Amino acid sequence: MAVGRSVWEVVKGIFIAVGKLLYLTGKLVICLFLLILQLVLAVFHAGSRE
Repeated sequence: MAVGRSVWEVVKGIFIAVGKLLYLTGKLVICLFLLILQLVLAVFHAGSRE
């Protein structure tokens, strides 16, 4: 029983670590996407103004 519980703790720890990593990666991707979107909009805006 103790072995099963320790395995479960390890699995739970891995899931938490992966979840945090995915969350941080997702935040980074969204930030980059918004930054690129702003750049594209700025370029289009500058292009249409001429």
